[in-house]
Amino acid sequence: MKIKLSELKLMEGPLVKLTNQDIPVKVAWDLGKFLKRASSELRTLEEFRIKLVQKYGEKESEESDAWKVPPENEVAFKNEYATLLDQEIDIVFKKVKLADLGDIKMSASDMAQLDKIIEV
Repeated sequence: MKIKLSELKLMEGPLVKLTNQDIPVKVAWDLGKFLKRASSELRTLEEFRIKLVQKYGEKESEESDAWKVPPENEVAFKNEYATLLDQEIDIVFKKVKLADLGDIKMSASDMAQLDKIIEV
């Protein structure tokens, strides 16, 4: 399945919620494998985001490890990060059938974020 990093980032929270639901073991296994692959990609994305913050930002203070992008660099940072988020990756995954999830409780907004991996 081809998916943009931005879509995967939006899917992260709802995917974790879904994998914490009481679902059939086969579906849980498949989703767990997908989550493992997705988490790896998201860790790499976060590493690159931190590098961009350091490229365009500055330390908040000598005592702190926190970084901040100043207003004059925000546009450049956001543009480069948007380019990164627009990258498409390929994760091998067969969509889960909605009926196979059983009687779970999820919000409509969470389910909307998961539409790439759930087949109605």
